[in-house]
Amino acid sequence: MIQVSGTLYSYFFLCARKLWLYHNHISFESEHPAVQLGKELDENSYKRQRHQIDIDGIAKIDYIKDSVVYEVKKSDKQSQMAINQLKYYLYLLYLKGVKMSGQINYPLLKKSLKVELLDIDIKEIEHNLLLIEQELQKPVPPVAQKKLFCTNCAYYDFCFS
Repeated sequence: MIQVSGTLYSYFFLCARKLWLYHNHISFESEHPAVQLGKELDENSYKRQRHQIDIDGIAKIDYIKDSVVYEVKKSDKQSQMAINQLKYYLYLLYLKGVKMSGQINYPLLKKSLKVELLDIDIKEIEHNLLLIEQELQKPVPPVAQKKLFCTNCAYYDFCFS
């Protein structure tokens, strides 16, 4: 079984091609301005909190405070993807016997969103993990499909040039 990182899990909800490319070590993200901004935001927001808490080398939680798992995002444009990613982190903790709630903070927007892991979410996550594994086992990436958010993606030139 393939270990699915938090990043891979979130890409599943965004773009199958990006998921496959990233898993196969074809990445343009370190140079992309939007990714740079996200990293800077993560490093400079909530400085007093312990950052990048590792779960078995699979996921990195932004920080935990008062039994709440926090994820920091620069924008709420892909809020469902962020919710799914946070639920995946809560699921990984649940597998270790740790029950926590979650919260997504959008410091630039000065808002937050509470997230809970429900029984139905656990079943959905386990189903999604099977689908992700099937996608990642394909010998070639899926065909690029232009979506609204593609123009801001680090993979845009690779997919559409």
